[in-house]
Amino acid sequence: MRINDPAILAKVEAAVDAHAHARALAGNDVAVASIAFHCARELAASMSQQR
Repeated sequence: MRINDPAILAKVEAAVDAHAHARALAGNDVAVASIAFHCARELAASMSQQR
């Protein structure tokens, strides 16, 4: 799937950045990293539904 809409790409990039930041804050805590991943995935899903 190819997305060419700049607004959607910006939202996806923001979700990825948020996940990376949360993962960095989690450090080696696997449980926290897992929660961060789940939250980032939910955020991306909700943003894609707002199109």
